Amino acid sequence: VAGTSGRGRPIYMLQFGEPGATRHVAIIGRQHPPEATGTMGLLGFVEALAGESQLAQDFREQFLVHVIPLVNPDGVDLGHWRHNTGGVDLNRDWEAFNQPETRVVREAFSEIFQQPGHELWFAVDFHSTQRDVFYTLERNLETNPPGITDRWLGHISAQLPHYQVNDSPSGVEGGISKNWFYKTFGATALIYEVGDQTNRDLIREVATTAAQGMMEILLDELQR
Repeated sequence: VAGTSGRGRPIYMLQFGEPGATRHVAIIGRQHPPEATGTMGLLGFVEALAGESQLAQDFREQFLVHVIPLVNPDGVDLGHWRHNTGGVDLNRDWEAFNQPETRVVREAFSEIFQQPGHELWFAVDFHSTQRDVFYTLERNLETNPPGITDRWLGHISAQLPHYQVNDSPSGVEGGISKNWFYKTFGATALIYEVGDQTNRDLIREVATTAAQGMMEILLDELQR
């Protein structure tokens, strides 16, 4: 339990991989209560990272993965549309941190990276919207490691020629999660949006492929 919501519900963090690793991946989801397809994508992504493939085993020997799958448990339990019990859209609170849920996430990750030499290499926040889209960082922003985004999206496109990769880069103005992960840790960070009506098998296929691509690319960067 990383902390509690405004109504006292637990906010869980799942961690797996090499406990002594100094390189990390952050995954969060369900800031907006009804965005169920985002959770489907998150599950497919995480299950690939935690799976029994040789790639996943190799990845877990080098990286530590941190997953907060349900940032807004009050909103989900109470059937809210965009907000928590404070009446706030949590994915607009990543500058002010006025809400207990975003503070829990901030403090959980800040504690990890207070340790000298620890680096966040990739951060992804799962959401749902009308169609699949990846809200990425503008390419003129320098990340650590550099150049991950284009290689990652290229992997998805190459492996799934039947799937259209919609990339929507933006800067880091505004209080949303990807901006905070980038500005605080210098990591490649993005919002992974899954279409409300996207075929459920395709959701898993894309999420699994995306996870495989991330693992391959980060392991390759480690060798460099």
